[in-house]
Amino acid sequence: AVTPVLVLAVAASTYFATQFRNGVEESAVKTATVAQRLIEDYVALQQRGAGSIERIDDEFMLLVRRAIDEDVNLFDGARLRATSERPLFASRLLPGRPPADVYRAIALDRLPKTVVVEELGRSAGSLVAAAPVRAGASEGIVTVPQTLRQREIEQQIDELDRRVLSAAVMFVVLGAALGYWMAERIADPVNRLTRATRRIARGDLDARIATTSSDELRRLVQDFNRMADDLKKQRANLERTQRLEAWAEMARQVAHDIKNPLTPIQLSAEHAQRVNIDRGRPLSP
Repeated sequence: AVTPVLVLAVAASTYFATQFRNGVEESAVKTATVAQRLIEDYVALQQRGAGSIERIDDEFMLLVRRAIDEDVNLFDGARLRATSERPLFASRLLPGRPPADVYRAIALDRLPKTVVVEELGRSAGSLVAAAPVRAGASEGIVTVPQTLRQREIEQQIDELDRRVLSAAVMFVVLGAALGYWMAERIADPVNRLTRATRRIARGDLDARIATTSSDELRRLVQDFNRMADDLKKQRANLERTQRLEAWAEMARQVAHDIKNPLTPIQLSAEHAQRVNIDRGRPLSP
C-alpha cells in the first residue's frame, strides 16, 4: 500500500508543480510582452518610428508598472536605462545590470522572450521575464521581476505538497486497512484448512470446514470436504475388507484344525473295511 501511493504522490506533486510553474512563466512572458509593446509604441509615437529608447525615463516606467501591475526595468545593453523601482537600484539592493542569463538569451542568443530565476544573495531567487525592445536603431532589454509571483509559486507548491502528503497518508491508511481485511479474508480459510489437514493426518477423518466465502476459496474448501468424505468411505471399505479377510483366514484355520484329526479316523475306517471284504464276511455292528 505504501510504495505505489508514495510513487503516485511524488509523481502527482511533481506534475502539478511543473504545470503551475509553466502557467506562471507563461503569465510572466505575457506581462513582459505587454511592457515591450508599450515601450516600443511609446518610442514610435515620439519620433514617428525613428525614436530611441533614450527617451524612456523612470516616469514612463511607472506608467508601465501601473498598466501591467508589476515592476519593470529597461536596460540599454548592459546598463540600466529606466526603472519603476529606482530606490532599490540607488541603494544597491538590486544590481544595475540585467541578469546574466537574460542578457545571454536576449542579446546574444536573440531569443524573442525568456524567463529565468535571478539569484539574489542568500535569499530565494526571483522569477524574471524578459523581452527585447527594438526602437529604431537602438535595442534594449525590458525585464519584469516576478518577486511576488515567485513567493506565490513557493506558497502554492508548499500547499500542494501538504495536500498531496495528506492524501497520500489517507490512501496509505485506507490501502493498509483494505490489505489487512483481504489478508484476513484469505488467511482465515487457509488457517482452517491447515488445522483440518493436520487432523486428517492424525487419522481424524471427521474434520470438516464450514464455507463462508463465495470465491475460489469456497471451491477449495468444498473440494477438501469432499476429499475428507472420500477418505472416510475408503477407510470404511478397507476396514470391511480387512474384517472379511480375517474371517476367511479364521475359517480356513478352523477347517484345517478340524480336518487333521478326521483324516486318520477315515483312513482306519477304510482299512477296516478292506480287511473285512478280504475275509468275505460283513463287519459287525
